[in-house]
Amino acid sequence: MSRFNKLTVKNITRETPNAIVITFDVPESLATTYQFLAGQYLNIKHVIDNKEVKRAYSISASPNEKTLAVTVKEVAGGLFSTYANQHLTVGTNMEVGVPEGRFTIETDANNNHLYGAIAAGSGITPIISIIKTVLENEPNSQFVLLYGNKSVQETIFYNEIARLLNTYKERFSVQYIFSQEVSEGSLNGRIVRETIQNTFTANQSGNYAKFFICGPEELVYNSTSALKESGVTEDKIKFELFNSSEKGSYVPVSSDNTTITVLLDDEEVVFEMSRKDSIIKALNDKGLDAPQSCLGGVCSSCICKITKGEAVLAKNSVLTDQEIAAGFTLACQAYPTTSEIAIDFDNV
Repeated sequence: MSRFNKLTVKNITRETPNAIVITFDVPESLATTYQFLAGQYLNIKHVIDNKEVKRAYSISASPNEKTLAVTVKEVAGGLFSTYANQHLTVGTNMEVGVPEGRFTIETDANNNHLYGAIAAGSGITPIISIIKTVLENEPNSQFVLLYGNKSVQETIFYNEIARLLNTYKERFSVQYIFSQEVSEGSLNGRIVRETIQNTFTANQSGNYAKFFICGPEELVYNSTSALKESGVTEDKIKFELFNSSEKGSYVPVSSDNTTITVLLDDEEVVFEMSRKDSIIKALNDKGLDAPQSCLGGVCSSCICKITKGEAVLAKNSVLTDQEIAAGFTLACQAYPTTSEIAIDFDNV
């Protein structure tokens, strides 16, 4: 199965002055390929100014909507986001990767859970998919959202959230906080420890089944810390980072080579690589089309399994200790430390 397929842009909706929702036309022959879980993302490749650009964007639809849509917020200096917001047109063909990601939820109609979410800016994109899915699929569950933005005008999915509040009055609530605007019923400022603890303590923080956090790196880490201080255990917290400023702590010093065996798309390739290179760099240099996206250890595109040998992870914001113990690694952050290593991308 190809990891990328050519899809046509079916619709473009202006969500805020700086954000759009792109809907893709998925042919019947690819309908199964593009089934997704709430919270997953797509890698998108497109040629802009004669350069192939690849970016990952979260799916903002719920699986129940039977549509494939991502939200792109324009970032100053962002090549793809600027192109998408200012120049992309309906009918454009783009290379779209299959759904990926572990920032997900699988719902059950029998659940009677309380969920919480913390989002800032475009961090709402995967979370809105999760919220809609829970409210639609779990009629006895409730959801509380803490959502920060500069202003109402720049709040992605403000109208969609209003619709959900009206439809699910008894089961969904949102606390807005705006840093550059005073709005009735909303807080003014930024999401800080006290805001988090007050919002969720008032809503039975100890009874939450799961928290979902997405936004800037500082928000994610501060929110996680604040929730833990309130008694929320780590296994109840899921977060997603779009990027990270942290650098890997491992500095490879060995000049030795490693014989690497790679299982990728049902084909096995064996070659020599330097231990000073990450596995993904070695694969790219070899011309192998391995799955990858952020190259910073914060997404899950390049997860693979070490079936022989060992490697050091320079950085990891994705894998649990149990997964690492089971042999899973991130190819973009993994550096071989043994004379031989075998990597499996197919069975993860």
